[in-house]
Amino acid sequence: MKATINNNQMKKYFNLLMSLLIAPLLLLWSCDEVKDYNDPKDDVPPGKVTDVSVKNISGGAWISYKLPSDNDLLGVKALVTFGEQPREAFSSIFNDSILIEGAPGAGEYVINLYTVDKSGNVSDPELVTINPFTPPVDLVCQSLKINNTFGGVFFNWENEYSADIAITIYTKNEAGSWDWYDAYHSNASVGKCIFRGLSPVEQSIRVEIRDKWMNYAENIETTVEPLYEEEIIGMDPNTKQAIWKLYGVEDRTCLYRGDLQDSRNISGGNNFPKAFDGIYTANWWMSEETRINNYISTTDNTMMYPFYFIIDMGKSASYSRFKYWIRDRGPLMSAPSPDVFELWACNYVKAPSEVGNGSVEDNLKYWTAWPEVGGTDEWKKDWVKIADCVIRFPSGLNGLDGSYATLTAEDQAFFRAGFDFEIDPEYAFQSFRYIRWVTKKCTTPQNMTQVAELKFFGQYSND
Repeated sequence: MKATINNNQMKKYFNLLMSLLIAPLLLLWSCDEVKDYNDPKDDVPPGKVTDVSVKNISGGAWISYKLPSDNDLLGVKALVTFGEQPREAFSSIFNDSILIEGAPGAGEYVINLYTVDKSGNVSDPELVTINPFTPPVDLVCQSLKINNTFGGVFFNWENEYSADIAITIYTKNEAGSWDWYDAYHSNASVGKCIFRGLSPVEQSIRVEIRDKWMNYAENIETTVEPLYEEEIIGMDPNTKQAIWKLYGVEDRTCLYRGDLQDSRNISGGNNFPKAFDGIYTANWWMSEETRINNYISTTDNTMMYPFYFIIDMGKSASYSRFKYWIRDRGPLMSAPSPDVFELWACNYVKAPSEVGNGSVEDNLKYWTAWPEVGGTDEWKKDWVKIADCVIRFPSGLNGLDGSYATLTAEDQAFFRAGFDFEIDPEYAFQSFRYIRWVTKKCTTPQNMTQVAELKFFGQYSND
């Protein structure tokens, strides 16, 4: 039987044949047209920089220049030797200056400036002399102040250039040699730190300050005598009666200050002592409903910030630090508790009659920052801020982010140990009777807040 081929089949065979014939030609054409986009290479060095000028700074210099006109220029390289340490800096063609830093001291140094092109060729050097001013690490050392504080020493300093520095202290052992004790790193323009854990006896320490280039300031050796630290107790251990009280609740003057009250409508009584009874599962609750009902007409069911309360500590004391525990419930940090707040202190609280015409309106303006009442927070002029507090976890989660989604195992252990906050050591020698807590944010935006436990440390006044 004779096979027959229809028109459609003939078209398919024809298209296949043409593809087989044309494909090699297309391949050859495409290979011939491939372009090499790499920059051409040469062995011609670029020209040197010109019109060089120097601006000396602390620990280095800015060197400005005019670039040569080479089309393949990559940038400028600077080489210098500080002591026995060679240093190198680089600046691209998009800049007309280069920064030299890390000089170990004031003096004269010679810089070799080279231009570099894309082929790796280097120009002849242009020699430039710089005369850096006193390095930042020495300036920090000159400004360093060392003061005794509770259980340790308090350092503060100025760091005008925000240089990265490390401050290390050493203590003297029985053999008379120096043992490493602790170190602190900072680049703050106004720095301060506390080294704690030292016995309250006279002792010698050595202080070492270095920068990130391993330049060291001259060591400081001095004698310190840390202050004795004790717990400022809230509950009388003999009578089991509360020493701390919420100021203004009994005489109802808290209503003039906008202060939150005990959640009497929740717990049926004064539960403030639960904040310092040593039982970490018994929480002190405060309801925002009291503020909404008494101060501002609103139906909003979320916490309104800032909110305030004053603790009468019962006796004047100077303060070193405090610990704060949040209710331990799952998931952790879900209990509505302060996580961004301030502590303010004073020894005298103005009565309502001493503010304006004595009205609730005038007092709320003075005692709060609430826009609904024209609040000015003017009370802060009569108090001092002794602590600025943000809860921060080892993992980096913190109250400013408002993110506690994934607490690591280390975070969880950190949570259960309680949050430690330093009292500003500048007030270590001042005594205060009243502490005003100013909450700026809570872990959750409910219309109530909880505190599981509070502990303060420092030293009672002799008054």
